[in-house]
Amino acid sequence: MNHIAEAGRVEWIGIRHSKKANLIVTNSVVLDPSYGIEGDHCAGRSGKRQVTSLQAEHLLVIAGMLQAAFVKPKQLRRNIDVRGFNLLVLT
Repeated sequence: MNHIAEAGRVEWIGIRHSKKANLIVTNSVVLDPSYGIEGDHCAGRSGKRQVTSLQAEHLLVIAGMLQAAFVKPKQLRRNIDVRGFNLLVLT
């Protein structure tokens, strides 16, 4: 832990109250490991996608692949954008 350059942090949070609705950007949410994000349309569903996340570091890569100046997490319809740690190690 003494060799990690920075602690991971949440950069952005968004929820949708119904399927295909616009994402609502928020500063905080209630997250239950067995339920998902309170207020999100996927909360309480069984399955593997109650919460979707994205590494902020990947936004530049995705933008480059799309030949765009930038990509916002809201455009990708994810719930939580994090920076500073590898989400793949959580799977």
